Amino acid sequence: MLMSTKKQGWRLPVALVSALCVASLGACGGGGKGDSSPAETAPFVPAPAITAQPLSQSVQNGQPATFTIAAGGAGPFSYQWNRNGVAIPGATGAGYTVGAVQLGDNAAIFSVNVRNAGGNVESTKASLTVIGTGLVSFAGAMRQKDDTGLTRIPARPLSAGLIDGPARDARFYNPKGVVVDAAGNVFVADSSNHIIRKITPDGVVSTLAGNPVMPGHFDADGAKAGFHVPTYLGMDAKGTLYVFDQRTEAAGQYASLVRKVSPAGEVQTLKIPRDPLNVSPAGTAVDSTNLTMAVDAAGNVYIAAWVYYKQIGCESNCDSLTRHAVRRIAPDGTATTLADLSSGPMAGINLAALQMNAMVVDSTGAVYISDTSAQVIWKLSAKGMYVHAGKSHQSGTSDGKENARFSSPGRMVFDKAGNLFVIDNSNTTIRRITPSGVVTTVAGTPGKNDIVLGDLPGSLSGIGGIAFDANGVLYVTVSDGVIKVMLPPAQ
Repeated sequence: MLMSTKKQGWRLPVALVSALCVASLGACGGGGKGDSSPAETAPFVPAPAITAQPLSQSVQNGQPATFTIAAGGAGPFSYQWNRNGVAIPGATGAGYTVGAVQLGDNAAIFSVNVRNAGGNVESTKASLTVIGTGLVSFAGAMRQKDDTGLTRIPARPLSAGLIDGPARDARFYNPKGVVVDAAGNVFVADSSNHIIRKITPDGVVSTLAGNPVMPGHFDADGAKAGFHVPTYLGMDAKGTLYVFDQRTEAAGQYASLVRKVSPAGEVQTLKIPRDPLNVSPAGTAVDSTNLTMAVDAAGNVYIAAWVYYKQIGCESNCDSLTRHAVRRIAPDGTATTLADLSSGPMAGINLAALQMNAMVVDSTGAVYISDTSAQVIWKLSAKGMYVHAGKSHQSGTSDGKENARFSSPGRMVFDKAGNLFVIDNSNTTIRRITPSGVVTTVAGTPGKNDIVLGDLPGSLSGIGGIAFDANGVLYVTVSDGVIKVMLPPAQ
């Protein structure tokens, strides 16, 4: 239907006229007195303001921990508490209480979202420190049994694999070396995945460098880089990561490399000068086979290596010639031989028969070497090389000083007090050696090869690496995961 005016002679659609009337009732003669005033709008409501943030808590194992918050502004308010970034079901009040904290709650991060009609705001993060001792699951899946010997299934499948994400859901495949940086990030050599993993303090796992589907030795950034069965890890004071990486030669021999990884994931291969003393009886230069590695805070890399070759002209039933050496590679590439261990017996030990499993360096520059053949821990310093702990070629589980025995000692780490912690592989335990040489077993039970978490000593399986964080928590790679060992204060 059209509507027209007599003077202009043009027509408007009725629908358009109606719309115009709605927009301005006075134009169509409608509405009463005052109806032309604008419609009322809702008042502006600002988002909440947090006036008291939740505070970090240190609580004894088994006691409650309560986090609270105070908000200002226009109510009513609604709350949602989160643990490690995940909403806690039912935690919707101005406070949240963990009824009885457990060791597994240690380092958990709590925060809360506060909402009103104007929007929402998130609080700062508060951490929970649980005071106590014991073994705690940290990252990955692992096979564990309770103290009755029955398999206890965690809240995730028991399997190896490769999954990034929250630490409890992540997967590892034969993890080995582990180090912790000054910020509390944990780095793991995920050996059979051929990659380096990073676990943040709030428990998020990511892949820092390497490609699991293309193992090799490619210097590049992040996933473009390649590793082949990375094992030992070290870190200098600048946060540069050092990786002991196996390399398969065409002849089937292994010549391990040292790779450097920046905090951003850039991978480079460290150039190790050839040892000038490695000369065969024929007079030709021979490359060393690197056995293990250590790194100090200044970025010096320590290499234990050996050379094995036959006598000149010998075809069968030959006497082999072996040379062991410990070398230090400075950041500028200068190489120094700290010890030539091929010169025969010393203190009744045939040094040429050493099986150097792992090394670590103390604050004075002394080098400690675990020997799986002699079953001892050697100390190499300016005074020479001598047995620091254990009895030559006598294995066992005994603690003490003169009576201490090891069985295939492996990777080692120092704590802040100067105590040396050693993985005792065949005993599946972790041993502590005080500066005075007294040995005690701090975690794991000899003869047990299953993971039992909870109170010390518990039991361990497949121990791969150990490292301390700044708070004295010991991180241990086991089976297909990482656990934390909460130790009593050093005596």
